[in-house]
Amino acid sequence: MSITSATTIFDDTAPYISYQGSWSPQDTSDPFISRYKNSTFHGTTSDGDTATITFIGTDIQVFGAKRPNHGYLSGSIDEEAKIYMNGYARNPEEYQVVLFEAHHLANATHEVVMTNEPMYNTSVAGGNWFDIDFVAINGTPIAKSGSGSGSGSSTSSSGTITQSLSAPLQTDRPDQYPLPLYTVAGIPEQGALQLAVSVTPSLP
Repeated sequence: MSITSATTIFDDTAPYISYQGSWSPQDTSDPFISRYKNSTFHGTTSDGDTATITFIGTDIQVFGAKRPNHGYLSGSIDEEAKIYMNGYARNPEEYQVVLFEAHHLANATHEVVMTNEPMYNTSVAGGNWFDIDFVAINGTPIAKSGSGSGSGSSTSSSGTITQSLSAPLQTDRPDQYPLPLYTVAGIPEQGALQLAVSVTPSLP
């Protein structure tokens, strides 16, 4: 089902995302900044940094980019098991893609935590960047006061949690899922960058 009147979309700069760690707004020198929604994103290179989204509703999608200097990330909802994914992509890079989503939740308060995960296999190409572009929810977002993660209670999700691009759910630590290696004369190749197609949020 397409976007409904209940769907709320908010950018990375909105007060509904609580960043913990060394996050910073977009680098205006990034030549591909225009491929992000509203030409903005929040990014980090520090392992363990988190972004927390709290909302009352039934569905959520978190959007970001997959690029050659990106690495592993994870998402979890209501303190359930982390869902890991590989944030690496090249030829083409991918922008405005779903990094984490959960659907058909109880219409109650939920908390999603996105985490920049370590590079478990340091012998492969890739990097440690993780960025968040925007979030779409069916429901009402809740702004967190201050920069802390908060300690309010939440209801068990009891819904369907999926990973982007129809990939199988990966709840174990991704030691066995190395990033692909591309080299030219021993130097990691960034490759030609191609235009990415924006993805419209597809909450039911």
